[in-house]
Amino acid sequence: MGQEEIRQRLAQIEDPQTERKEAASDLDRIREAVCAFANDIDASGRVGVIFIGIRDDGSCANIAIDDSLLQKLSQLRLDGKIQPIPTMFVHISEVDGCRFIHIEVSPSDIPPVRVNGVCWIRSGSSRARATPQDERILIERRRARHPSFDSEPINGASITDLDEARFLQEYLPGAISSSTRKENERSMEHQLASLRLSTPEGIPTVGGVLLLGLDVRFWIPGAYIQFIRVQGNNLTTPIVDQRELSGSVPDQLRAIEALVSLHNHQALSMSTEVHDIIEEYPIEALRQLIRNGVLHRRYDGGNAPLRVTWFSDRIEIISPGGAFGIPPERFGEAGYTSYRNPVLAEGLKALGFVERFGFGIQIAKEVLKRQHHPPLELRFQGDFAFVCVRRPL
Repeated sequence: MGQEEIRQRLAQIEDPQTERKEAASDLDRIREAVCAFANDIDASGRVGVIFIGIRDDGSCANIAIDDSLLQKLSQLRLDGKIQPIPTMFVHISEVDGCRFIHIEVSPSDIPPVRVNGVCWIRSGSSRARATPQDERILIERRRARHPSFDSEPINGASITDLDEARFLQEYLPGAISSSTRKENERSMEHQLASLRLSTPEGIPTVGGVLLLGLDVRFWIPGAYIQFIRVQGNNLTTPIVDQRELSGSVPDQLRAIEALVSLHNHQALSMSTEVHDIIEEYPIEALRQLIRNGVLHRRYDGGNAPLRVTWFSDRIEIISPGGAFGIPPERFGEAGYTSYRNPVLAEGLKALGFVERFGFGIQIAKEVLKRQHHPPLELRFQGDFAFVCVRRPL
């Protein structure tokens, strides 16, 4: 927003697109405001603004603004509590000698948006929990916009192709608050649709099949992980182990992480009084990289799986799909993220595979550095992302 629009917003009383906060002490309230603006229940198409450091009467609260506060507010987008990830920007502004922060929130293309499993909307100048009818409005609106591939329906599939028990027992508790689940008005079909796992007509989406499908490869042939371990440092050497890991994405991740742990040699370090266990490769780094590859890969346009190849001197992870939404040179930097598969991202967060968004590769780099491995190699070749972890020199 320009300076003049900021002045105009400040001069107005709170409306459906404007909210004031005297301080940033209650981050959950700020998350709820972000969620409500992202849902844009009135379909205004306008950016919502949260002023921090401005009292309800429009006077200046004279809050202290430093880098720590800006970072804390910027991280609200990626800390995993707001799903799907909102488009928001945090700025410092000054009007008539008053310094304050304003957060701009764009309407989401894939509502409903939730905070800690609760959907919030603006009702006039106040914030409120969405009713089932509000959620239906948001679901219908989503259909008129351009969805991500994992939001698209799979023609020919039906709700019976999804694992209902897993949805009720594993998925819902992590995605929807207990108070919302207790409301009897929401059927399973409604809840699937509100989480983008199906359309309102009951057709599973790509994301729904990836997360809950009973036969994922029937509908999405390339949705599996190929694991190969060879004796030498190229593919012409004898194969030690070879697997194709299928099933839902959560099942694939559990299987590949168990397999990598099985192959990972450990040794006991006697260099200190406290004997440490030294891993051939740091499991935490491999876990972050594989999860990142599964989450960000392309699931359309081919049958190529994600490949994990274990050589004698390195491990390579190759996933279909180049950099998405951010410049390749910024890929892997902390806080830089753009999701090709937002439904899958939301689901993996609900199921406990993701804690914070945008930090997986950075965590892997730091773990490798601490354990004296060569720097992580990350590059893009055509329509594939290539990651290489090398043994210590």
